[in-house]
Amino acid sequence: MERYGERDPLVQTSIDTSQFGELQLIGTVMQFKESQTSFWRRIGPGGSITAKTVVDGDTIFIGTCDKNLYALTLDGKEKWRFPTNGLVLESAAVTGGLAIIGSTDGNVYAVDRATGVERWRFRTNDMVVETVVSHAGRVFIGSEDRNLYCLDARTGGKVWAFKTAEPAVATAAVYKNRLYFGYYGNVFYCLSLDGAVRWKFPTKNIIAAWPPAMQGGKVYFGSWDQTLYCLDAETGMLVWKHQARAPVMSPTVWEGRVFFGCWDNNIYCLDAETGERIWTFKTQGLGGSHGTVMDGVFYTSSFDNNVYALDAVTGKERWRFKTNGFVIQVVAAGGRVYAGSWDCHLYCLDASGKLQWTFQSALGTPSAISPPEAGIVRTAQITLQTGDTSPQEEKYAQQFLGAGGADSVYTFKSEYTTKSQYTMKKR
Repeated sequence: MERYGERDPLVQTSIDTSQFGELQLIGTVMQFKESQTSFWRRIGPGGSITAKTVVDGDTIFIGTCDKNLYALTLDGKEKWRFPTNGLVLESAAVTGGLAIIGSTDGNVYAVDRATGVERWRFRTNDMVVETVVSHAGRVFIGSEDRNLYCLDARTGGKVWAFKTAEPAVATAAVYKNRLYFGYYGNVFYCLSLDGAVRWKFPTKNIIAAWPPAMQGGKVYFGSWDQTLYCLDAETGMLVWKHQARAPVMSPTVWEGRVFFGCWDNNIYCLDAETGERIWTFKTQGLGGSHGTVMDGVFYTSSFDNNVYALDAVTGKERWRFKTNGFVIQVVAAGGRVYAGSWDCHLYCLDASGKLQWTFQSALGTPSAISPPEAGIVRTAQITLQTGDTSPQEEKYAQQFLGAGGADSVYTFKSEYTTKSQYTMKKR
């Protein structure tokens, strides 16, 4: 067996993400998992894009780590930008002539859809890193202050707040006049629209649902406990669960099928009624967090920097498009495919995978990621399966360990395996 970082303390230096690969990504995320610290709150300013693209009529809205919300024309030209004092890590809700976003500066902002002029703001007590959801004149947004807030969409006034035990609240889904969400606290919630708990469902690890997928009276979400769950949306009773070999990311549901990326480097399609596997597609990196279906094609991403177009019925690859950074979320709308990348660009492709245009954020340098806060972890030990060092591991060792970077980075075998062990040594 090989051991990495057994004697090296983790120091509080930012991790350079300009050449981020799968090994560095897994190691970084595992630090946050073991320390129970939110990954999103340690992303620094830069040009990287983690948010989903929102297409509303003749305007594209995209938030970036350069602290701006941008409004673009359909051919990728900037209409306006709205500056916040923090990173805009997720997408806007467009409702009632307003574009409403959250920022890591702790505010929820509403700006005029046409001009970008601020109309109102609502202050929370910590970072806002998730998507704003709108429904029936209200908006719902989670904050890292442990609250899910319900606001009046027109004025920004607080209607109610629901306090959770977990340190972060993820994007909610509204379905049949109920709210569904879960994240760090290993509990999935169903609330009424007035904030009362209808039911709760526990898992064994962090919940991946940005937002949960809803269809046919059922709710679907993934978890880092290596499971995809299907629950009855009314009662919260388990309908079925699919056991994977690695953490499961946020699923997409379409016409009786459920699609999700997994950290075993695969994209899976299951029968939405039974949980039986229909097909599997192998990528070259960790499965991305969220995909979308348009005209029978499932568009998704992987942390191998690719955008993939897969036949939703058969799983066969139609095409792939390579960016210069990892892609977290893909959106398809109006015959176009939009993918924001860590390389500071928003890519617009047509349905055949041909590049139509790119938009670069104001900062051309990818965001750095700081390790978990000082005092949480002193050393990290990673035990891997015995085997020859892969070219990717060798490149990692030369780039980071040889340069003295072992102080702040984990290394992993490029293939996720359940035989790996992760041990954190506390102070």
